[in-house]
Amino acid sequence: MNAVRMPEDSAWQIVEPAQAWGTKETIDSVVRAIRAVQREHEGTGPIYVGDISRKHGGYIHPHEFHQNGRDVDFGFYYSSPRRWYWKAYRENLDVPRTWALVKALVTETDLELVYCDRYVIDLLRGHAEAIGEDRGWLDAIFGWREETGSRPLVRHVDGHRTHIHARFYNPVAQESGRRLFPLLQRHRMLPDPGLLVTHSVAQGETLASLARLYKTSRRAIRRVNELASDDLVPGRTYLVPARVKLEPDTAPIIVPRRLLPPWAPRGAAGRDEARERGTGPSGT
Repeated sequence: MNAVRMPEDSAWQIVEPAQAWGTKETIDSVVRAIRAVQREHEGTGPIYVGDISRKHGGYIHPHEFHQNGRDVDFGFYYSSPRRWYWKAYRENLDVPRTWALVKALVTETDLELVYCDRYVIDLLRGHAEAIGEDRGWLDAIFGWREETGSRPLVRHVDGHRTHIHARFYNPVAQESGRRLFPLLQRHRMLPDPGLLVTHSVAQGETLASLARLYKTSRRAIRRVNELASDDLVPGRTYLVPARVKLEPDTAPIIVPRRLLPPWAPRGAAGRDEARERGTGPSGT
């Protein structure tokens, strides 16, 4: 609800405008991080901003996420001519600017996590160490210190050597949604809920049997898998829109403190300072 579209600007290029909608908090975070790179590196060209969400949320093929305005795909900064979804190599990746983007996401936004490929992570970590970033702080970001027992902010996920996936905490939007849920449910203003699950097809299973099993329709299964017919391949895994019952989340959202380097002034990029400046209303 109350989605905000990523604005047009010379500092970035939107890949798909119809899928560039997010909460105000997410859009503000994206803009803040890109602006930070421009301040640090004069003459920085535009970066690609990929999928965020549709205006009213919901599934976007082929993503598992990008459904509620909190997930954003960033392209990399490149040292040679750029294009969207370009596989990163040491020779074409602008490591200093890409590291500046990741650092800004960590220190200047309410970042929940980043997905990236290990190859790119290694390049970013190596550069950060070379310019004198604190190693303990980098351990917390990249998770190279196993004894911490906590998951890193930047995590390896296959398929992310062409872009960075960032997910943001949205304390205003998430808390607003939590409080509004009972009222929206009472007045039947919530969309008909669905959950995408995966199903590996066994010999003899048909589209009709899957539809009965998950209380959905053959048409819905064909749509999310972009199938031209009802034919299924045994052993292949398909997405299935299953029926689910929405339940209210009774726990308030808790946003961790930002992971600042040890020499950063207290509150230099903190939430408290931002809130004192006033962030305005946010979408839910």
